[in-house]
Amino acid sequence: MHFETLGFEMPSDLVEYEGDCVDAIEHFQRLPASISASSAPDTMVSQLTPEAIRAQLARLGDHAFTGSVKLFAFLSFVVAEELEGRGRTLKELVIGDSLYGGIQPYDPRIDSTVRVEARRLRKKLEAYYGTNGAHDAIRITIPCGGYAPRFTVNANHQFMSGSKPASISRPLEPSGIAVLYFTALSLDDDEIAFADGLSDEVILAASRLLAMPVAPRSLVIQYRKSRFSLADVATETGSSFILHGTVRRCSDMRRITLELSDHHGRVLWSDRIDVSGAYDILDQEQAAAAVIQMLPDTIGNFGMPTKHCCGDRLVN
Repeated sequence: MHFETLGFEMPSDLVEYEGDCVDAIEHFQRLPASISASSAPDTMVSQLTPEAIRAQLARLGDHAFTGSVKLFAFLSFVVAEELEGRGRTLKELVIGDSLYGGIQPYDPRIDSTVRVEARRLRKKLEAYYGTNGAHDAIRITIPCGGYAPRFTVNANHQFMSGSKPASISRPLEPSGIAVLYFTALSLDDDEIAFADGLSDEVILAASRLLAMPVAPRSLVIQYRKSRFSLADVATETGSSFILHGTVRRCSDMRRITLELSDHHGRVLWSDRIDVSGAYDILDQEQAAAAVIQMLPDTIGNFGMPTKHCCGDRLVN
């Protein structure tokens, strides 16, 4: 079965809508054995049977891929192909034609959707098995260098027959913050450069001034020109809080609008700050310090560690 009707857009369009995935869900429902949330294993699994693997796939759908239907469709497809003996045929072109093909055949020379989605899928699986799924009986992974899934019995699975894992639905504890690149509300090159420079300075200031882990620039830069959900950013960066915002210019002033969201994408706090000047590196540094200085009250209110002392707030 192919997924031509999924309606996927450009490779950078990574927003996941359930309404676009009817065929993927139908394919998932037609797998050789029925998969349901109730069939997920709660007892020790001693053999990697197809039934146990499908049950673990269902568990992943319930606990790791809520709201990520397109990624779950990718995982469901490669797992089904592997269980049906076609794992060696799981090449980029095969997956692209099956999941992302449309009127035009999928061309890996100009379309990187499969590679991008595979990286996101690996990160999502790694994040799940490193937290809520640490004690699941079976682990499903997609090793780098290919697309065929690997199934292994989890050595950390310590549940005796009849017992249930207590941590399956445990929410992530606050563990850090990710500062996303600010969006310039203008296509002017100078405005984009200012927004990018400000973002770099805010990440640096957050790393120095906040008493909590900050997602590195090399990790968050991947979201700079792509569409995403804040929940996925939180999962993929291991962050409980996301700081993001916009920059727009009016005459000789720039307005920076800020939002602080939790790992579900809900806005916890928002504010704005106006800056004026020559807009050089020093202005970016001062604006970044002002942004971080605006956070203390919200940090305390939402259970984030207190920040270290920083300098005076920027005066416009």
